[in-house]
Amino acid sequence: MTTHETQKPCLPARSVVPPRERASLVYLLTGMRNETIFLTVRVAAGLFGVALGFGEPARAAYVVTLTQNGSDTIAKGTGNINITSLNFEPMAKTNEQLMIPSLGVILTGDGGAFDIFSGITGPLNFGQGSLSFATTGTGAPVSMDANLNHIVLPTGYVSGASLTSEAVWAGRSFSSLGITPGSYVWTWGAGATTDSFVLQIGAVPEPMSAALLGAGWLGLGLARRRLSMR
Repeated sequence: MTTHETQKPCLPARSVVPPRERASLVYLLTGMRNETIFLTVRVAAGLFGVALGFGEPARAAYVVTLTQNGSDTIAKGTGNINITSLNFEPMAKTNEQLMIPSLGVILTGDGGAFDIFSGITGPLNFGQGSLSFATTGTGAPVSMDANLNHIVLPTGYVSGASLTSEAVWAGRSFSSLGITPGSYVWTWGAGATTDSFVLQIGAVPEPMSAALLGAGWLGLGLARRRLSMR
């Protein structure tokens, strides 16, 4: 009686990875995964921090925002200014609150005595409008004169001291004043003395949305890369 033995199919030999090498491989892959996750979180956190102002230390700057409130245009300035690298021109004079968009001039504050500091560079105008006097003004007298390359600060101003200044053009819109919405930046100095005067006309950009969107796209790209490596 013939016995028929059932032959098992011939399977390719399974490669055996020695325990030591296997442990190293697992550690490597786990490390790559953790590093990818860490990188994603770190970049997202960095972008999130920059959006909230927690990123690189910002240099001192004075910022004036121009907004429309109903039929009025309101200017609000706040910040501090490093005058170390500017040329001091004592004036101790006063002037009314005003703006001349075509000449890059805006003066806010209470009209008190001020001095001139020259040596700035930046845009020559922020619109095509002519001279317009403000209805009211409060705070320190602060001015930008782009064509004469100088700023105006309160008499006796100490470099780096806090400043706040406001002015209101009642019944005047951006259009009637001839100003062009956007961000305008004047700078001076170098290294530790670098500083700026910023005029923001209209809505202030919201970096939060852009930062989070960028982090999301970066995370998606890293996730796809991980899947392709499997």
